[in-house]
Amino acid sequence: MTEYDVAVVGGGIVGCSAARELAADHEVVVLERDAIASGASGKASGVVTFSAQRSTLPEFVEYSLSFLREWEGTAHHEFHRRNTVELTPPEKEREAKGRVEAAREAGFPLRFLDAAEVDARYPGVFELSGYVGGIEYRDTGFVDPYTATTSYLEDAETRGADVRTGVEVEDVKRSGNSVDGVETSDGPITAGTVVCAAGWRTRELLAGVVDVPVRPIRYQAVDLRPDRSLGDAYPMGIDPVGEYYWRPQGDGTLHVGGGDTLVGTPGEVRHGVTEEFRLDVATDVPGILRGFERAEVESEDTCPTGDAATPDSIPIVDCPLEGLVVATGFHGYGIMASPSAGRAVRSLVTGEPAPFALEDLSLDRFEETGDRFELLSLTEKRAKYG
Repeated sequence: MTEYDVAVVGGGIVGCSAARELAADHEVVVLERDAIASGASGKASGVVTFSAQRSTLPEFVEYSLSFLREWEGTAHHEFHRRNTVELTPPEKEREAKGRVEAAREAGFPLRFLDAAEVDARYPGVFELSGYVGGIEYRDTGFVDPYTATTSYLEDAETRGADVRTGVEVEDVKRSGNSVDGVETSDGPITAGTVVCAAGWRTRELLAGVVDVPVRPIRYQAVDLRPDRSLGDAYPMGIDPVGEYYWRPQGDGTLHVGGGDTLVGTPGEVRHGVTEEFRLDVATDVPGILRGFERAEVESEDTCPTGDAATPDSIPIVDCPLEGLVVATGFHGYGIMASPSAGRAVRSLVTGEPAPFALEDLSLDRFEETGDRFELLSLTEKRAKYG
């Protein structure tokens, strides 16, 4: 078959979520150049926190959180509920309390705990000498990224979607000022709508069609074997000083991520973390968490070619031309944002109302930014975007 209502370019979690949303009432094909979840999605940490987006995108956040909780048990998806503690250094106490107040007004169950309260609630977990307390999130958790992606895809296939892997999309087909299909390594495909969810490669694919300001970045992660048992209630966490995040794993290790860097040459492949990141984790984590003084790195990984970042760290989901929907720039939180991303794509394709403001995700908020922007640190994101 070479004619479809919708051709989804990219078999990562955002593309698979979009296919799931559309397949029940559209002829959909998913086109992936490698294997499903073989890029940034499959190498993600899977944390579901939305620590930096709750005041800027509250409805977007709430839709994703509710979906991931309610989708539990569908296909192979599991949402592992864990509280998250975002530690607060003294100089950030006022700002942290302000974010908690704003999030609570938006309906999120956050609260600020002083150091004594953190230690009482999570005894023996944190080394708090450099912190005044932390923000406690009670609606967070984590998923397995590969399983979540393939669960979306399984739902999409059950609803009738075709999936083609090992097929590279080489160009988009245009008719006047609209897009009406793609050219692939297997030949042309005609589609009423093309959904481009190809991560940072979206910019390359759409060059000459529309300017998409994204850059490839890499997040790095190591799995540490601690000196203690973590237990079923061990919290996830965020350290804004070293810009680390972590979550416990079923094998008793702790997954520690961070160290995001720009990819110098787009397309360059790397599978291990930098020596600098490995040494930083070994030095910093024992000063944040107890029981990691003699922890060893059991495994490590990173995005092979990188995730997609935008200038303001907020994704792009928009319809810049008739017949073209762009969904990219998820900046490390595509796993947790995938339900809202899929619903936003459906709204743009069908004209149905979305349960959140699509204007926040528009492409035209950027003016000739290109791909030469600098990354914002976690602290800068907090200060600029809440």
